[in-house]
Amino acid sequence: MLDPVSVYIGVGVIAIGTSAFAVMFWAMLPDTVEYDQWLCGERHEARVFGLATFAQKAALGLNALLLGVLLDSVGFEAGSVQSDETLSGIKAIMTLVPAAGVLVMAGCLYRYPIDARFHAALRKDLAN
Repeated sequence: MLDPVSVYIGVGVIAIGTSAFAVMFWAMLPDTVEYDQWLCGERHEARVFGLATFAQKAALGLNALLLGVLLDSVGFEAGSVQSDETLSGIKAIMTLVPAAGVLVMAGCLYRYPIDARFHAALRKDLAN
């Protein structure tokens, strides 16, 4: 069993990572609007931000469905004492699913084409 201090430190690290992801996402989204304007000649802020908000809400719904399916697959029964196998399955869900998400996001960010230099040139080109 973990001591409370270790749990609080772990939750703190998770909170910092989650906050960093949220800030990064909403900081990168306007770059997408400018890139679209540079590429197509038109600005589509409402479409981009609307699609991003829709995607977030859809992802929350799909995540809830996925969590229910995964909990059912490991034998979770609400209101009852869980077996050791079920507890191991829950721990795997709590670690492996987020780890897979981190790997997918790292892959996407590695391939993200807009760096600081490209963005500065893009903004300069748009200003002209």
